[in-house]
Amino acid sequence: MPSQKTFITKVKLGKAKKQNRPLPHWFRLKTDTKIRWNAKRRRFNAVETISLQCPSRQDHVLTVSSMSMKSSIRVELRPKKGETNNHQLWCYNQGYFVNKHSGCVLGVEKDKFKGQFIFQSKKGDAKKQVWKYDEEKRLMLTDDDTSYALNGLAVPKLDSLENGCSWVFCPQ
Repeated sequence: MPSQKTFITKVKLGKAKKQNRPLPHWFRLKTDTKIRWNAKRRRFNAVETISLQCPSRQDHVLTVSSMSMKSSIRVELRPKKGETNNHQLWCYNQGYFVNKHSGCVLGVEKDKFKGQFIFQSKKGDAKKQVWKYDEEKRLMLTDDDTSYALNGLAVPKLDSLENGCSWVFCPQ
């Protein structure tokens, strides 16, 4: 949007800003109303972020190397540094793990999955980037009816399901 907004644009944005508020408390207390919240309210930062922790390595989470915003950067297991490190936070969105810091997704680069390191990359090839979470809490990528799980090494790789470790989603 340009920095020089027209008057009409400013009026519309101002109206939208005023409408984006909760219901007044007195309105909820009215006896004849069934409305309890503003259904049209927009919550811009309501996405739940998680850190992906490997239980076999105490307090280590998936971290983007060197806090980079670029794609094709390796993802490693490193000690958890606290709540403010966005390069260690992810959100799960329709099968994709999106890094909060860079906006890139978790995936692999080559077509053969076995033995691959995981990288952050721009959202693109769904086959290499859509993750599943099974009942044994393993993170898996599926390739032609064969599933590969993420192991718990310092630099995690995709391995056979037997060698995959369980992962814990830690909400922030």
